[in-house]
Amino acid sequence: MHGTQKLRISETLIVGMLLTIAGGFLDAYTYLCRGKVFANGQTGNLVLLGMRLAEQDYRNALYYPLPIFSFICGIFLAEQIHIRIGDDRFVKWRHIILILEITLLLLFIPVPHGTMDHLVNTGISFVCALQTQAFRSLKGLSYISVMCTGNLRSGIQEFCSYRSSLLFTWIFPPCFSLSFCCLSFSFYCF
Repeated sequence: MHGTQKLRISETLIVGMLLTIAGGFLDAYTYLCRGKVFANGQTGNLVLLGMRLAEQDYRNALYYPLPIFSFICGIFLAEQIHIRIGDDRFVKWRHIILILEITLLLLFIPVPHGTMDHLVNTGISFVCALQTQAFRSLKGLSYISVMCTGNLRSGIQEFCSYRSSLLFTWIFPPCFSLSFCCLSFSFYCF
């Protein structure tokens, strides 16, 4: 943490780890169980869209634009909530984001696999965008709870700047990757 600012609970290590695990789980779940579409990894969705178009597989190419657009809408909504609610009230904007995330995810639980996967993927991508926009720092340092690439970049940059980067370089990327691997294994075994 820089200076003498009070650390927000949303920037604590435990919250960061829980959000990272949730982000890994949601990507593994949508990719493995809901039609090979990423909830968080919109770069992956763009690559898969390009591959399907290059293969002239137009029917399967249609799986990817909606989650990408939903992610964009989620970022927009989260920013609008941030602008309108802010941090000056008893109920902070991040509280509203978390309530919205939980509510939406609970709506998708009863939807059977294979049935309306496109709707579920679109909704989960929206939820992941809310999380991406609302939780962007950890102990005062830049952090993304749903993707590894930015955290690896930030960790190496912090390491090169001789700051305490052990957290970003050695804890979060493995935590995200481990959650993806464990959940992938559990989906295939059960």
